Amino acid sequence: MIWDSRSWTGTLVEAGQYSIPYEFVSTHNLYTWYLTGVYAPHTRNEKLICWEELAAVRTICDGPWVTCGDFNTNKTMRERKGCNKISFVMSDFSTWIHEMELHDPQLHGGDFTWFRGLNHPSAARLDRFLFSMEWEEKFKNIKQKLLPRVLSDHCPVMLECGNWEKRRSNFKFENWWLKVEGFTELIQGTRDLTEDEMMIRATIVVELEELAKNEESRWQKMKNQGGDRNPEYYG
Repeated sequence: MIWDSRSWTGTLVEAGQYSIPYEFVSTHNLYTWYLTGVYAPHTRNEKLICWEELAAVRTICDGPWVTCGDFNTNKTMRERKGCNKISFVMSDFSTWIHEMELHDPQLHGGDFTWFRGLNHPSAARLDRFLFSMEWEEKFKNIKQKLLPRVLSDHCPVMLECGNWEKRRSNFKFENWWLKVEGFTELIQGTRDLTEDEMMIRATIVVELEELAKNEESRWQKMKNQGGDRNPEYYG
């Protein structure tokens, strides 16, 4: 487990058989919360032991709590490709989440976090973040996002939180930008960007173009004023 030591001080609480709980204290305001990493086993009996272990960890971690990792089971039928019935393991997991009063946010960016085989005939949502009501009360606009899979058969999952309210932009479009060389091509090449990102990119390009023109004009003026006294400098 890694973290930014400039913002948080992390301390191992007590390592378990299937979990690693850490206490994190803010270096700025001493705000304290707990994170428990999970790697759940395969069989139902072992999973029940894992859920009991996490419940015990929760009693030690008295405060805002987040648990995340590979829970090795899906919660609903739609979370596993081709699943058409609720298994005992799925029911156990759902019951445990409910009894622990944990929030399971929607996964953005896809339905599954684990894939196997050519063309992915097997896929499921095995990885997730769960958090307590104290955590939800403290942070705003919590979002769980799927990240691109690289080497592992599991996709990374990211938990974002913060103020995602869209602020009014102070951007103003200038008609003369259309006369700048390459501006139209630039806009046509930004179809995958958001409106704000596209405008920021366009603004930077136009400003650089103007700076370049002003700088060229300034050096040309200096050259004209200086004549040919320094040909080696002006080239």
